[in-house]
Amino acid sequence: MHTLHFILSATFLLAGCGSSDSDPKADEKAAIDYSAIDAKVKAAKTSDDWLQIIMDCGAIEINAAMGGDQKIGEDAEFNEHCGTGLKFARARQVVALSTPDSMHSSCLTASTDMDELIEQGKAVDEAKALKDKVNAACGL
Repeated sequence: MHTLHFILSATFLLAGCGSSDSDPKADEKAAIDYSAIDAKVKAAKTSDDWLQIIMDCGAIEINAAMGGDQKIGEDAEFNEHCGTGLKFARARQVVALSTPDSMHSSCLTASTDMDELIEQGKAVDEAKALKDKVNAACGL
């Protein structure tokens, strides 16, 4: 877990570093292919699979920041694949694969992710409903 925190901290640090001189071409948003992320989400089964997806999303953030896009985290498409949408996808998988007698390895993370979305005011109704389903499926 400490490694994940370190990686995420480094990601955000790098995302905050960049040239203050703006190149007009750098302001144009480069198309990002999320198909590899989407395929990994569909194939994910374990916490390690989800961690790899988060790392891949972090790489996209770092590359965007290095290319001058300091605000990719605010991009709707990025959030659909690597932000809010990713958290919902993991929570749905947890619901599908858990029982109160056999928790999925991502139960606690999925529940915490829903709490985070609620606190941030992102898709609050959906996050609350999904949190209830996660908690019931996981026996939390």
